[in-house]
Amino acid sequence: MKIISGIKKYLLKILNIVTGISFAAMVISLILQVVFRYVLQISVAWTEELARFLCIWTVFLGAAPAFYEDDHITVDALVSKMSNEKYKKIVLYIALTFMYIFIASAIYGGFKLYSLGMRDWATTMPIRMGYVYLALPVGAVMMVVLKLIKLIEDISKKYDKAGGM
Repeated sequence: MKIISGIKKYLLKILNIVTGISFAAMVISLILQVVFRYVLQISVAWTEELARFLCIWTVFLGAAPAFYEDDHITVDALVSKMSNEKYKKIVLYIALTFMYIFIASAIYGGFKLYSLGMRDWATTMPIRMGYVYLALPVGAVMMVVLKLIKLIEDISKKYDKAGGM
């Protein structure tokens, strides 16, 4: 269990650091865009494209820790109105099923998009678009890995409470 906890801590730390750096670089790129355009009267196209690419990576990498902590956006209008706990659980399980189908399709489709994107170059920067598109499957895989870790932790806690090791 200590190994799983260490892996989780390491993954979350790396994801949070990379997401923070990506977000900070995106903000710096946007500030440069404003300074170049409105102060220096120079149009620099790569700053906007870089900010867009960094935004994509920030969103998909940042989604994994949020998903792990159950901080992602949920629409619970239907569930909150239900009084029967059995039906609430059924609706939640249906929602979870669709969520995992979406994540699986994001992984599959994301890797297909990555391979297609490796044929194309960004407009203003010397980077293949596949590296930009890679954010989708990497973020989705991280979601799955972190949720599996959470599942192992939950099972382990229940096992310990039930009088196991």
